[in-house]
Amino acid sequence: MDPNDPWSIPPVVKQGDAEPSTVWRAVGEALTNWEWVEGHLALLFNEMVSPATWSAPAHRAYGSIVAYAGRADLIKSAAETFFLVHPDTAWLQAKFDTTMKLLGRASPRRNDIAHGIVQPLHPEGDGFALYPSFYATRRRDVAGLPAYAMSSVQIGRFGQQFFELQMPVKEIVDGLAAKRLAR
Repeated sequence: MDPNDPWSIPPVVKQGDAEPSTVWRAVGEALTNWEWVEGHLALLFNEMVSPATWSAPAHRAYGSIVAYAGRADLIKSAAETFFLVHPDTAWLQAKFDTTMKLLGRASPRRNDIAHGIVQPLHPEGDGFALYPSFYATRRRDVAGLPAYAMSSVQIGRFGQQFFELQMPVKEIVDGLAAKRLAR
């Protein structure tokens, strides 16, 4: 883990939480915060494909894509054309590009949290932590050792970072709407 990289996989904890419910609560909060980001991204997609009006087809299209990576590609494709057709909003493109890169780095941590399981720390730790599922071979080495075991503290840190990511997305949506209204 790079201590300067807020999105790197944290080291396996040695001290977990006393109760599994503490970890479950942190998981729920972190995933709720990620869903707020996704909601703002849906609004951003709508603003790019149907400025000034709510588009049920755009909403359905965005929500029909199962994985974040696919939704991110959808938004990036829409943005590529949007910023070309609306050069007066190009000042937001750098913020958009930076935000999408951050989200691309955050998404794997969201997946770790969403697809992890809470279990007792073994063999040397104490308490409960979130581990990758045993079948998640990309998150375990060939001996089955996990890439992560997160306590509520690490999960909470990612959850707070997810919460903070909704703001730049909202700023882009608001910037596009304000520019549209000023025309």
